[in-house]
Formats: sequence, structure tokens, C-alpha cells
Amino acid sequence: MSNSATIKQKMAEENAKFKFPDLQVSQAVVVSTDASESDHVFGFIVKVKSRAVDVLCIYPERIMYRLDCWHADDPQCVLRPDVFSEGHRGVFRLAPREKQLEALVEYMNGARADIAGQLGTLTKRIESSEEFNTTLLARIQELEEAASKVAGPKRKTAK
Repeated sequence: MSNSATIKQKMAEENAKFKFPDLQVSQAVVVSTDASESDHVFGFIVKVKSRAVDVLCIYPERIMYRLDCWHADDPQCVLRPDVFSEGHRGVFRLAPREKQLEALVEYMNGARADIAGQLGTLTKRIESSEEFNTTLLARIQELEEAASKVAGPKRKTAK
């Protein structure tokens, strides 16, 4: 097998393993000019593609677009480093605040599910208590009626 075929096979295997994250426009990212991630700048996603994003990067002296930025964990970054010599591409990771927001959303969804489960349990307990109260009231009425029949009519006592 030729060296080129081996590289293509390896690239296909690595690409199959990689899952591009679910991203949205306006999410904050940290962008580097290449896979070494030696330099980085803050930016915002302006377009999400199937396996890349376009980012508006905010440099101290200017604002610049970086097009077709790959995720830092994407195997293409290592397998095809030559694309970064074009100057307008980059490598990105979610900014720390985005990771915190994701964790918070995950926590809130878990809390929402827990609350929904507790609400279901409480609803069942309330329904059970209401059923018990209805049964108890009916039984008390039955006992009062039975007691009044046993006692008979009340007699007047002489003074």
C-alpha cells in the first residue's frame, strides 16, 4: 500500500471517530492560527458549517474574520496542517464561559427532570390522600348513621 493510500485510510478512520460539536451562532470561542494553538484570540461564531465555523476574531488592534476554522480536536488539524498557511483559517475551542454555560444548562435540565419526577410523586400522594379522605368521610357518615339508629330517638328526661 502506498504512503498516500495509508494516509487517506488513516484520515478516514480518524474522521469517522470525530464528532463535530453542536454549535450555535454567537457562541464565544478561542481561535488559534494553527493546530499548535500557540497563539490565541477571543472570537464569536458567525456561521456554523458541517465541520467548520466562521469566526469574527477580536484582536487588540483589529477585528478579523477567520473562515473555515476547524475544531482543535478534529483530526484534520493534524493530518492536514498545510491548510493553515492560507492565513484566513484557524483552529478553535469553545471559550471557558461557553463550557460553563453548557454545564449550567446540563445541570438545569437535570434539575428540571428531578423536579418533574418529584411533582409526579407529589401529585400521586395528594390524589391518594384525597381518596383516603373521601373514604374516611364516607365511613364516618356510615358510623354516625349506624350510631343514630342504635341509640333510637332521644327521649326527654323529667326534671
